[in-house]
Amino acid sequence: MLRRTRNAYQHGWIETRQSKKEGLVFVYRWRERKSDSGYTKRTERIGPVSALKTETNAWRAVEHRRLDINSEDSKRATVTMNAVINRYLEEELPELRHSTADAYRSYLVNHIKPRWGSRPVGKMKPFGVELWLKQLDLAPKTKGHLQNLLRVLFNCAMRWELVDIGENPMKLVRVRGGSKRTKEPKVLTIAQFQQLVQELNDPYRTMVILDLATGLRCSELYALKWCDVIWDDLTLLVRRGIVDTVVSDVKTEYSRAGMPLDPALAEGHLNLGLAYEQLGRKSLADKEYQQACQLKQDFCQLVQNRKKN
Repeated sequence: MLRRTRNAYQHGWIETRQSKKEGLVFVYRWRERKSDSGYTKRTERIGPVSALKTETNAWRAVEHRRLDINSEDSKRATVTMNAVINRYLEEELPELRHSTADAYRSYLVNHIKPRWGSRPVGKMKPFGVELWLKQLDLAPKTKGHLQNLLRVLFNCAMRWELVDIGENPMKLVRVRGGSKRTKEPKVLTIAQFQQLVQELNDPYRTMVILDLATGLRCSELYALKWCDVIWDDLTLLVRRGIVDTVVSDVKTEYSRAGMPLDPALAEGHLNLGLAYEQLGRKSLADKEYQQACQLKQDFCQLVQNRKKN
């Protein structure tokens, strides 16, 4: 009679080892069944003891890896929100835009993880989450982002088969006023805008005027280059954005559409290159400055030709 065997759930254990570069480090160890017979011991570094401090913190850091090791048996163990959050940070967050990933990381580390990290995923209840969100001293829109991120975490947990696949309970959480502003935006009159522009020096003056005329996002405005202006057609191309010195793609595909420029606005943008020399700034290289001067001449000729026609 054949004897049936199955792999037992590997909780593993944590040890400390000496490292030449980092000193004392925590390592995670477990046994892996061989295809023929017996077991092989596996080891994975967790992190330095000086950073993690305690073995409890080391277990929290390695919890998502333990689920990977026991992927077929993960439902037999209690899965906490910490495990889902850590795996999300490692696998899903790098695929997001830099600005979105930065915001999500802040929500997870500063709000969701401290409150719900140790809670088993199966014991997360919509009403408890809703009460927690009401007590937070945050803007309604931020509370809406937290609710949405919890919904995303539950979707990931079901996709990874860490919990039973079913209705996402975080969809039942209500956040009132999540789409409303807490403060009305300040709208400048024409006189106020003219006063603002008079107080600014280039390049900020030209940046403000260009932004008012085009409605560009700040990240898109900061990332503009000379090559983004098609002078023959007086068209501005929005091709990239920059946040925290990280250059990335534009937020939506519609942002890539060419934007027509008024001749006076295009001339002001072109004059920005000449203003660097007049103000004694050497931000533009000599070659770039010569190109700007040539563009200025070509542009003036283009405007004159259009007026004749």
